Amino acid sequence: MIVTLLIIFTYCGLIAPVETGIRTVAAQEGKTVTLQPETPKLISNEQFIWTFASTVISKSRIVQSQVFKDKVYTEYKGKFKDSLLLNRSTGSLTIRNITVSQSGLYDLQITYENESVKEWNFNCTVYAPVSAPDISKETFQPKNLPHSRTTSRPSSSCPVLCSVRNDRDVALYWFRANELLSQTSSPDVNSTLSLRLDLDNQDNSTYSCVSANPVSNHTTSLDIPAVCSSGNQPDSLLPRSYVYLLLTISILITIAIVATAICWKRKRRTHNTFTAQELEDPHYADLNYRYTKEEKQDASHKTEQTSETIYSGVVT
Repeated sequence: MIVTLLIIFTYCGLIAPVETGIRTVAAQEGKTVTLQPETPKLISNEQFIWTFASTVISKSRIVQSQVFKDKVYTEYKGKFKDSLLLNRSTGSLTIRNITVSQSGLYDLQITYENESVKEWNFNCTVYAPVSAPDISKETFQPKNLPHSRTTSRPSSSCPVLCSVRNDRDVALYWFRANELLSQTSSPDVNSTLSLRLDLDNQDNSTYSCVSANPVSNHTTSLDIPAVCSSGNQPDSLLPRSYVYLLLTISILITIAIVATAICWKRKRRTHNTFTAQELEDPHYADLNYRYTKEEKQDASHKTEQTSETIYSGVVT
C-alpha cells in the first residue's frame, strides 16, 4: 500500500518540486489550512499585511495588523474575512472552512521596526473531496476507452469498467495488489472518467480501483464473482432501458387505439339515436296560402253568386 500511495502522490503533485520564493499548498474543501512563513523569532512591533489574488490582476488586501502606541490593531477585509485568523507571534494566516473559490495566490509582507521588508508567497489550491469509484461489468465497449493491457478475449473473459465523476486533477487507477496496471485522467471536469480492465472469470488475484486528487483518494475493491456473474446475457440482447422504452411506446399506442375506437363507437351510437327519433316524430306541413287582392275579390264575387236564389216560373 505504501508503494501505491507513493505512486498516487507523485502523479497528483503532492510531492512537488520547490519553486523559488513560492510555496505550493494543496487544501481540501471544508478543512482548515495554515499558511506558515519561515520567519525567525519576531518582536512585537512588526507590521503584517496579507494579500490575496484569485487571478493575476485581482490582488486585494485581506489582513493588516500593526502596533500603534503600544496597542495592536488588526483588521480583516474581504468577503471571507470571518474565516481568517492571524498569528502575530509567527505571522501565519489560518483559513477556516476553506472553499474552492479561495484558491489563489497569498502574499505576506512583514515590515520590521528598522523598516526592512520581507515577503513570502503561497500558491494555494483548494480541491473538493474525490468521489469513490464505481465498478461494474461492461456490456458495450465505447471506442477509444482507456484500458489495461490485454490479449485476445476468450469466452471466459470479463470486461470490467471503473468510473468516477471527474473534477480538477482527478486521476483513476487500476491496481493488481500493489502493481499499477493502468491509469487515466482528463482536463474536462464535466466528463466522467472511465477505465476498463479485462480479466478472466477464474482469476484469483486482488484488484482494486483508486480515484485520487492531491488531497484525497478512494479505493474500491473488485469482487470478481459478484461483478462478472451479473449481466451474463448475450451481447445481442437489448439493454434493459431499451426494453422499457419499447414497452412504454407499445402501451401508449394501445391506449390511443382503444380510445379512438371508443370515441368512434359513441359517435355512431349518437347518430343512430338521432335518426330513429327523426323517423318516429310526425312532421306537419304549413298549408296556409296567402291570397292576392285580386284573388280575394274573385273569391268574394263567386261567393255572392252562389248565394243568390233564383226563382223560375212554373207553367201549368
